[in-house]
Amino acid sequence: MKPKLAWFFYGFISAIILLAIIGYFRNLPRNVAEAMPKEQQEAMSLLSPWITSAKSAKLGPFAVFVPGGSSQKAEAIMHPIKTNYPQIIITDTDISFVDVKNKIMRIKYRELTGEFEFYDFSSDLLSGISFIDSNLDGQYDMKIGPGKDYALYYNSRWLPLIKNNNKKYIEIDGTHKEIEIKGVVWKIAGQ
Repeated sequence: MKPKLAWFFYGFISAIILLAIIGYFRNLPRNVAEAMPKEQQEAMSLLSPWITSAKSAKLGPFAVFVPGGSSQKAEAIMHPIKTNYPQIIITDTDISFVDVKNKIMRIKYRELTGEFEFYDFSSDLLSGISFIDSNLDGQYDMKIGPGKDYALYYNSRWLPLIKNNNKKYIEIDGTHKEIEIKGVVWKIAGQ
């Protein structure tokens, strides 16, 4: 009877050690973007450069990825396991939602107060136009793109942002008016 009991404990301890080793190797940081299509890898690298050495876990029906190694970043990416989309990207200052067509909605918040600061929307993360509502009134205030073009929404129309000598201007009826940001809203300078 004693030899059978001893073999049982050896087997039991061996199984625990084997499971610990498997768990250790499964929990090592890895490039979780390598299985994604190239375009999606580029988008993920822009949003979260740490994705090439991330740790992963399962949280109910979601896959969760966090920076691996000794990173001090407070970031995470979550997505449904079955569909991979939408992806939810959480940082210490914003929450972003990315869909399968690379459209992205981002909500920025103030870490100290927990208040929403602004939100923006982009029709294509890699090459699209982004719209920003900086005062949370439901109307976009700034447009970025295509490329490096900027435009401000003023008097019910989009006006291109002109930069000259570290100042910013918009053209209204053929005249350049200097603008500045007050709080979170763009205003004509001096108003």
